[in-house]
Amino acid sequence: MLNALNLQCGGVERLVVYYRNLKPEDRQRLQGIVDDPRINLQLEWASDPQQLAEILHEASIRLLVNGSAVQSQIEVRQVLGGDDSSEQSSTYYISRHDADRVAESLDDFEVVEWRQLSVESRANALVCLAGRSETRVREARDFKIQQRRLLKLGGLSNDSLMDRWVTRHVSRYFTRVLIVTPITPNQITWLHMFMGLGAAWYFYQGNHTADLVGGVLLLVSAWLDSTDGEVARLRFQESRFGGMFDIIADNVVHFAVFFAIGMGQVQATGQVMYQYMGEGGGVGFPDVFFVDAVGDF
Repeated sequence: MLNALNLQCGGVERLVVYYRNLKPEDRQRLQGIVDDPRINLQLEWASDPQQLAEILHEASIRLLVNGSAVQSQIEVRQVLGGDDSSEQSSTYYISRHDADRVAESLDDFEVVEWRQLSVESRANALVCLAGRSETRVREARDFKIQQRRLLKLGGLSNDSLMDRWVTRHVSRYFTRVLIVTPITPNQITWLHMFMGLGAAWYFYQGNHTADLVGGVLLLVSAWLDSTDGEVARLRFQESRFGGMFDIIADNVVHFAVFFAIGMGQVQATGQVMYQYMGEGGGVGFPDVFFVDAVGDF
């Protein structure tokens, strides 16, 4: 399923899944891939080497992908776009004349030594994505290894140092739990915002105990703020609305928390300067939101 979604996002429009000696019970077990609403590419099945060889000879087939490795949609997009600026060790080009040999050499979880068949001429050649060794699944324990690897990839390239070294390490535990539930990324964003507003309410009280409770709620809110994006990316449920909603929720929480801290300190100390600082958060909120929104959209 993950490979089908990565290939689809990478630009593949037709996918033929080769499963040798495909039995009715196997087909039923794999029906979830066909029925998943996120899949909108043309999906077909092949179950014997001769059938696979005929498909590999078709001009419309451009990629041969090792399904027992987790493929990258970025690499798929690069090879389909003819981008050879960064050669990948897992990418090979094989003449279609060798299609019969390739088909005969494949079994359920292993691939032929594509390196030996690789050709220099890429005209009318098959692009073969073997998958890097660290992304391959050979035995049951490799599933957990790949799960941990994917969770680590759930962050963003523009993460702050705090997110990269602290927040993501905690949010991944939330993601591990929530990703197998029916809870949607947008619902996680709502939860993040309500917990942040709850933190602001406690900060507004202006006493030590309330500040401690507010601090804990704000920490959990920050972790959930990272979790919603991780779940969306790993489930392929990213959307423009979700991205904008996340920015709005972040800035609502930021405004409420900083304003509440200022007003809470006014109540605790009686010093009016904290009120001005809290009101300054209200002035800065529209500017922060505008810069955030323009930067991301």
